[in-house]
Amino acid sequence: MKKLPLLIFCLILFLSGCAYADKKPVDKFKADFSANCNDVVLKGKIYSGSNGIMTLSLKSPEALSGYIYEYKNDKLSISYDNMNIKSETAYLPESDFSKILFNVLKSIKNEDNYRLNDNYNSILEYKGRCISGKFILKTDVKSGFIKEISLKENKLTVKLNNHRQIK
Repeated sequence: MKKLPLLIFCLILFLSGCAYADKKPVDKFKADFSANCNDVVLKGKIYSGSNGIMTLSLKSPEALSGYIYEYKNDKLSISYDNMNIKSETAYLPESDFSKILFNVLKSIKNEDNYRLNDNYNSILEYKGRCISGKFILKTDVKSGFIKEISLKENKLTVKLNNHRQIK
C-alpha cells in the first residue's frame, strides 16, 4: 500500500511529460521582434506564413527603419520607400539576419529538423539544425508561440512577443 502513492506520482510525472511530446511550435504568425545580431539591436515586425513566406519590417536601428524584407520560397524582395529590389536569397551573405531567421522558420515547418529538448515550466525548448546552423527555439508551453530563437554560431538572439496566429 505504501508503494501506491509513489506509483501514482510516477504515473502523473510520466503522463505530464508526454503531454508535450506532440506539441509543435506555431509556424504561421505575426509578432513583434527584438533581435541582437553581432551586437547590433534590430526591432520590427515579423510575418511567417505558409509556403515559405516570411516578411520582416524593420523599425530600428534608425538607418534600417522602413526596410521590408519579403521572402517567398527562395526569392527575396527588399523594399524601401518606392524602391524594390528582387533577387535570389543566394545573393545575401550567410550571416545576414533576415536570411538566418528565414532559414530557421522554413526548417521548423518540417518536424525532422528539430526535436523537443526540455521543458522549463512555461517554456518548451527545441534544438534543431537548418542551413544557417544549429538553433535553439523556445516556445510558450500553452500557445506554442515562439518566444526566442538563438543561434550561437551566428551570434543571433531573436525575441518575439505580441503574437497573433494566422491561418
